[in-house]
Amino acid sequence: MRQVKVVDGVIVKYMYTNSDLKQEHHNVSFPANITEKMLADYDVYPVLDAPEPNFDALTQRVEESDTPIFKDGAWYVVWNIVDFTPEERHARELKLIIFIRNERDAKLKNGIDAINIFRWNEMSGEKQTAWATYRTELLDITDQSGFPHNVNWPIRPV
Repeated sequence: MRQVKVVDGVIVKYMYTNSDLKQEHHNVSFPANITEKMLADYDVYPVLDAPEPNFDALTQRVEESDTPIFKDGAWYVVWNIVDFTPEERHARELKLIIFIRNERDAKLKNGIDAINIFRWNEMSGEKQTAWATYRTELLDITDQSGFPHNVNWPIRPV
């Protein structure tokens, strides 16, 4: 649980722990489960979660602020929206490319390349064409204009 120590309306320490309290008041015997009322007696208050703000996951991340905010009689986490650096954007894009290629490769390996020659020969010409087209469309995923952020997966033949 996040906690804050506040004296005279001023934050003394955020991420204040029960261990901090016990160390600061080493002459006090605290129970195993310290209640919010007892914490308040020592100017320590819980910091409640606030909903994360909306952000663009492709270009931004959400970080917790170093300082909570007091609102409506309680302390709350403050979230900051931070733009990715060019290096972070590049690294995320590379991970996405690898993820999509791995997914594509799994579809090829397990769905198409696993078709044995006997099964292939039993298929109608129309079905063979559908599977060949599907395979080509999977291979061409990386050529799509929205790749890697907007991929239109081809529909697997039945």
